[in-house]
Amino acid sequence: MSFVYPQVFLFLLVPLLVLAYLIMTNKSKIDRLFEGEVLKRLKVDEGSFSKRSREILFFAALIFMVIALARPVIYKGEKKAKIEGSSFLIALDISGSMRSEDVYPNRLMFAKQKIVELLKNATGDEVALAAFSKQAFVISPPSYDKATLIEMIKNVDTSYINQSATDFSSILDLAGEISKEKEKKKNLILFTDGGDGDSYDALITQAKDDNIVVYIVLVGTKKGAPVLDGRGEIYRDKEGSMVFTYANEDSFELAKKSGGIGVVASYAKSDILDILNSIHKGVKVNKSISIKDQRELFYYPLGFALFVLLISLSSMPRVRS
Repeated sequence: MSFVYPQVFLFLLVPLLVLAYLIMTNKSKIDRLFEGEVLKRLKVDEGSFSKRSREILFFAALIFMVIALARPVIYKGEKKAKIEGSSFLIALDISGSMRSEDVYPNRLMFAKQKIVELLKNATGDEVALAAFSKQAFVISPPSYDKATLIEMIKNVDTSYINQSATDFSSILDLAGEISKEKEKKKNLILFTDGGDGDSYDALITQAKDDNIVVYIVLVGTKKGAPVLDGRGEIYRDKEGSMVFTYANEDSFELAKKSGGIGVVASYAKSDILDILNSIHKGVKVNKSISIKDQRELFYYPLGFALFVLLISLSSMPRVRS
């Protein structure tokens, strides 16, 4: 038998034993006023456990709870589990234009909702998360833990946004760095408003050189909306003119010529499913991961602790009215 969290003993069991010693060696006020023989004569035996016995039972229950928290298990070896799915990097645009409110509640929040939707449907896929504007950075390395990835993307808020323009080359660089295998295809899904570019030739060359297949989920509308600053006010240039931003469908050229597809983000699920269906037609990642085969035993000490605790509490002297 072994324990999954043996450090629990260090942090809880030792302080608990010290506390038990201090309580059991400390006399109550009544014990201090009367001699032991006198106090024995004054007490009425109601058939319940003595105070000392109840204290022992109570602390025994706590000790068994600590053992349960340490999670005892019987280790039976390891099992091999085969995982079949695609591998891709999801990148969220955090440039200043993502504050615009031509989709509800704004482009950034709407893009996050679509990413969560994608993660919920990417059950067998290995996914990494990143954010980018002028520079790109990793939010999470490749993982199969979708629940954690969802929590991480939810924590990205408008405080991440800066007024820098969208730079696709920075996220292409990062996608190439995450997977060092030059010959291996790398799937990159961009949640972006498309930036302000009108020529993507250099980016297409970069994507092809690094074997990156780009998929674009375009967030925003052709009608567009003003760019907002960090205070929610309309952003103006040096001349004082209002800065307007539109969803740039020209960015689909990067996706198409790199081997991917581009879709306009909608309130339906079809856009996300189109992206996943396209990715799953490509190179698959077939991996075997090791899973510990172990039998959980924590419920035994936990059940015993609750039983002993019940006895210690039920043995309390009854108060007569």
